[in-house]
Amino acid sequence: MAGRMHKIKAMFSKASLMRVARVLILSLCIGIVIGYFSFHMTMPSVSVPQTTNPSLAVAAVVLLAMGLLAGMLSDSLESMTIEALLGIIIGIMIGWVLFISPTVNPDIVLPNPTGYIYNILHSSLPLIILAIVTLFISGFIGGMVMEGMQAKGGISVFDRHESFKKPE
Repeated sequence: MAGRMHKIKAMFSKASLMRVARVLILSLCIGIVIGYFSFHMTMPSVSVPQTTNPSLAVAAVVLLAMGLLAGMLSDSLESMTIEALLGIIIGIMIGWVLFISPTVNPDIVLPNPTGYIYNILHSSLPLIILAIVTLFISGFIGGMVMEGMQAKGGISVFDRHESFKKPE
């Protein structure tokens, strides 16, 4: 019984909860970007900037920057992969919510809101493929950059708070 309680306490330690929170926050940031771009791909005349033909090049540049930042802030390759995949799923859901939102688009009558997920997936499929490729490549590059900075004696962003603690 005591061994099981020790395993449960170790599973919910502060470090593991911080790691989960970091993954969720980074995947939420990636998801917001992908969600807005998927909404922009679906309805470019309603979103900002208002266009008739959405550009994948702008989305690629923004996703490249997000991937680099996520790769630099991730603690491992596994967490970066989870962040990218979870961010894409969150992005599709955010794009769907924006698409069916009556405040953004009051002219859509929703007889079956789940049927509109097809519209989001169909119109943003090139964006999803671009996001998968861009996030993995740029995330890996960002992770390599961070590893190189740490190898040269730089301090990690997440370890910085420990350096300010007073020695006990």
